[in-house]
Amino acid sequence: MRRVLAFILLLLGSVATVLAATSVWASRSLLDESGWEKRAVAVANDPAVSTAISDAILERVPQRVPAAQQTQLKIAVASALQRPDVQVAWARLNRSAATALLAVARGEPGEHVNAQGDVVLDAEPLLQSLAAQ
Repeated sequence: MRRVLAFILLLLGSVATVLAATSVWASRSLLDESGWEKRAVAVANDPAVSTAISDAILERVPQRVPAAQQTQLKIAVASALQRPDVQVAWARLNRSAATALLAVARGEPGEHVNAQGDVVLDAEPLLQSLAAQ
C-alpha cells in the first residue's frame, strides 16, 4: 500500500511541477506584452523568417514582380528586416498583436477588434519602414 501511495504522490508531484513550469513560462513569454515583443524581435532576426516573409510577399504580388527581380526582392526584404527602424516597427506591431490577443482572451475587445469580431492590426508603420529602403 505504501508503494502505491508513494507512486501516486510522486506522479502528482511530477504533474504539478510540469504544470507550474508551463504556467511560469506562459506568464513570462506569452501573457506579457514585453516578453512577446522580445520573442518577436528574435524571430525577425531568423533568416528562415525573412525568407518566409519574402515568399509571402511574392505569393501576393506575383504579377507585379517580374521573375528576374524576385531574387532581388527576397534579398531586399531580408536586409530590411535587419534595419533598426524596421525592427522597432516589427516589435510595435507584435506588441499590438499581443495586447489585442490578451484583450480578446480576457473578453475585453478594444480598438483592435472590428465589428465582425476579427482582430485587425495596423501594419502601416512596418510597411512604411520596409518601403523606406
